Amino acid sequence: MRFGIWRERRDRILALADEGADRMTNVIAICPGEHREVHFGERRDEKGEMIVKVKIAESRRVNS
Repeated sequence: MRFGIWRERRDRILALADEGADRMTNVIAICPGEHREVHFGERRDEKGEMIVKVKIAESRRVNS
């Protein structure tokens, strides 16, 4: 937190280019440090695992 203001980043869980839905259920709010870590840090490979989980959950929701 800088100067008492929360500076969050919004990110799509599953990118539109990766068949992600253009809806609020596909968006998360994360802090800038975590945002950098997901895209550029050592944990960026975990994003692929998260994408698979989201695709499964979205498929179940749509097909229910």
